[in-house]
Amino acid sequence: VLEGSRLGGAVLSTRLSDGAPARFLTAPSRAGAWRKLLVLLDRRLDGPPAMQAPAGAARACFRCYAQAASLELEPLVV
Repeated sequence: VLEGSRLGGAVLSTRLSDGAPARFLTAPSRAGAWRKLLVLLDRRLDGPPAMQAPAGAARACFRCYAQAASLELEPLVV
């Protein structure tokens, strides 16, 4: 999830207009990290049983993102 987010951020950052805030889209990543991750996943996730735990972890990560976003969007109560 995190590596995919970095890759997506890098793509999105190239499509912004000049002066648009982009720092949050340009997290550092090692060259070739996405390709290496895909090779590793292809080797280790060889069927539905092997994919259950990683899929659950990915869903949990996205739930954390959604929770953080909803907290950020809630109006401040003073």
